[in-house]
Amino acid sequence: MRSRLGHRHQLKQSVVKGMFGRLSIAVIVLVICTVSLLSTIKTTKQPFSRSEIDVDTLWGTAASGGWRPSSAPRSDWPPPPTETNGYLRVRCNGGLNQQRSAICNAVLAARIMNATLVLPELDANSFWHDDSGFHGVYDVNHFIKSLKYDVRIVESIPDIQKNGKTKKIKPFQ
Repeated sequence: MRSRLGHRHQLKQSVVKGMFGRLSIAVIVLVICTVSLLSTIKTTKQPFSRSEIDVDTLWGTAASGGWRPSSAPRSDWPPPPTETNGYLRVRCNGGLNQQRSAICNAVLAARIMNATLVLPELDANSFWHDDSGFHGVYDVNHFIKSLKYDVRIVESIPDIQKNGKTKKIKPFQ
């Protein structure tokens, strides 16, 4: 019986010694890492004053290496023909990203079809329950101006005069 207790006591002592050894190694590694990190921070820390920071460089466009985004204005393209094949009306639904994607697709489709794009209608009732519309979400003048070299855009389908009467153009669906 006594040998069992002695064996247990020796086992506990060896477990405690092993845990103490591991803990000591962990503390030493932690101290070395902390000292290394603090020395790195001290050598790279440089005080900046407002006069040393060039705001235009800070907020300017990053160097692109000659690449330009596909959404860059294309002032060298010829504008769309004045005579179009009709009007393209688009209703955009879903979340904001789906609506943005639908607007991009509408611009592309209008250019390919040589159609005049009518400002897209945003479906706010099913998802957002907000009736702000295109005018409430986007800057319409900027939208039309920035796409003038790509597609003709009107705010609404114009009325036509036929036999002295004003009529609306019937949409083709």
